Amino acid sequence: AAMFVQLATKYRSGIKVFKGEQEVDGKSIMGLMTLAAEMGSQVRVVINGEDEQEFMDKVSELIDNKFNEE
Repeated sequence: AAMFVQLATKYRSGIKVFKGEQEVDGKSIMGLMTLAAEMGSQVRVVINGEDEQEFMDKVSELIDNKFNEE
């Protein structure tokens, strides 16, 4: 969660993360922790704002790299 928030706070666009019906602010570490999204969980990320494409590319890269945990 900390790596995700560190990345998210570098961008001006807003980010929401969904797990099932639950929605949290992707720039809130407490919010992300309440999702309890473990490795293998399915989440949906929505980014809106002026730098959304670059932001989404970086979020996708972080997720694809499994948060550099392997």
